[in-house]
Amino acid sequence: MTDNIKKYLEKNGCHVEVSDSRIITKHQFDNFEIRIAGDLAGNNFPFSLPKLFLLDRNKYGSLAHVGWNIDEGKEDEGLICEGVTENLHIDYDQPEKIYLLALNKSVETIKSLLSDRSKNEKEILEEFSGHWRFSVKDSTKKNKVVSFIEPSNSLLEITPTITHEPIYEGSNVFIVNKEINKSTDYSFLNKIQKQKSQKDRGIYLPIDKPVLPPSPINTIMEWWIELLKQLPKNIQIELKDKSERKKSKTYWVIASVQIDRNKYSWFCIKFENQNKANPPLTTSRNMDGWNATAYNTTIHNKEYVKPRGGTIESLANKTIAVIGCGSVGAEVARQLASSGIGKLIFVDFDSLSVENIYRHTLSSQYIDINKAIALALEFKKQYPYLQAESSKTDTLRNCLDKTFFDSVDGMIVATGNPTEERYFNQELFKADSRPWVIYVWTEGHSVGGHAVYVHSSGKGCLNCLYRDGAGNKS
Repeated sequence: MTDNIKKYLEKNGCHVEVSDSRIITKHQFDNFEIRIAGDLAGNNFPFSLPKLFLLDRNKYGSLAHVGWNIDEGKEDEGLICEGVTENLHIDYDQPEKIYLLALNKSVETIKSLLSDRSKNEKEILEEFSGHWRFSVKDSTKKNKVVSFIEPSNSLLEITPTITHEPIYEGSNVFIVNKEINKSTDYSFLNKIQKQKSQKDRGIYLPIDKPVLPPSPINTIMEWWIELLKQLPKNIQIELKDKSERKKSKTYWVIASVQIDRNKYSWFCIKFENQNKANPPLTTSRNMDGWNATAYNTTIHNKEYVKPRGGTIESLANKTIAVIGCGSVGAEVARQLASSGIGKLIFVDFDSLSVENIYRHTLSSQYIDINKAIALALEFKKQYPYLQAESSKTDTLRNCLDKTFFDSVDGMIVATGNPTEERYFNQELFKADSRPWVIYVWTEGHSVGGHAVYVHSSGKGCLNCLYRDGAGNKS
């Protein structure tokens, strides 16, 4: 395959050589000459795009969409990122054409970045987290830091703890205790909090302006010193004050970098020294003896998790009651939770039975437990920023109460009892003010589903659906 690709590239005007099964091409534009190596060995090509590396990587400094290599003998080359292969339909029957297309795309990318440094800098800032990962020298540290910290304007002292959870064994976990917007029942939080405390010190550092990540020619300590000089004076003073209160041989810094409105990148550095002198958090100190190590950070906060899950920000302050927690109501509730609803109130008098197992979202561990109570508990375990509770009211008729109406923005009625629902709808219209209501149900054997929306103003009517034998409204 390598020979065929070489011949095809040469036919299309490329300067090509093959070395150790790698295809190396030269490209000239403006005042630049770049070399790109294509590595087919151990790659899934032609079922994926070829891996293309920019050679002599270090002389280009910071460069968007290009990583750098830490493998022995390949330190001065960087993988060129051109998207995710899994999202592409690749014609594996024509590997020569695929290789040339990928090569041309990579060359155009490098050309545009070298020719327009402002564009290059802008795109580096947008992919700060990706560039930071190249600074992590030990790939085994991939999941060694888990942070639950929310972005803040305040510099905070934090205490790292070590988790005993097997998957994250030895991981450092950062939690700010005063953050109360997470569910205390959230499964992952409870699992990861099986910890022991450390004597290490930690600082959360908010950076309110974009900063460039380290380049291939920067050490982490060199980059950190330059970053400290760029911080506002008040932050520099506060850092110095906090670092001198209680000295340590180990300092952790978790920082959020504000890239745009409500958009942040994060980095983590561990500083270590054999003595406690001259904490490495201020430029007024000599940092000799301190080692700085970059860590990847698993970010687990509302600012990151909810948008990544596709939630809708405007729903965070909405409260919805789900009345009827059978298979239909439970599934609707799950969709609401996934959309970002802030609070769900569950209402049902019934318990989960053996007969429900193959059609209900709840697992068998909840058999003989009230469905409303079980769903509230399960949702709090799964969705960290959802408030979920079961109501003391347990039937639809008992929800005809002004206090209940005033506590919700909307109601999902999924009791499957048409008589109860018709009566509720009739009485609903008598209320001076009321939330919107959606009645949902399925036909027998799930051959069809229905939803009827009644606006809070009164538009829409459930009773209008029902007719007697002559076709008149019942």
